[in-house]
Amino acid sequence: MSDAIYGKDIKLKGFDIQFSPFQDFAVITERNNLQQAIISRLLTTKGEYIEAGYGSEIYKIMGDGNQELIKTQLNGYIVEALMQEPRIKKIEEINLSFEGTNSNTIKIDLTVLPIDSTIPLNLIYPLFISG
Repeated sequence: MSDAIYGKDIKLKGFDIQFSPFQDFAVITERNNLQQAIISRLLTTKGEYIEAGYGSEIYKIMGDGNQELIKTQLNGYIVEALMQEPRIKKIEEINLSFEGTNSNTIKIDLTVLPIDSTIPLNLIYPLFISG
């Protein structure tokens, strides 16, 4: 796939802009850009941007309570957010597991099929939840 499909963007580390050795914005392209876009979409509060449907509601997840209920809610928020991403043809798999001594981190392991591709894209991301 080309930049025309995956796009290119300013490279982020967390939400910090990265710079090239020449002090210009570092750029991210291809599948790496889609991975960054997925993380940004999940971590952006729905309604924070003017673009309708951008973001997710995972901020509503609280760490206290039934872990299976939390995973079910989180799964729904992830599906809802990723269905709005035009570069994703299909969500193939979402696995969620609690980690950390206080079970305050959920490991998000998801596999999506990008548009115009037969090669799945896997992303693992730790999500800290408060209790």
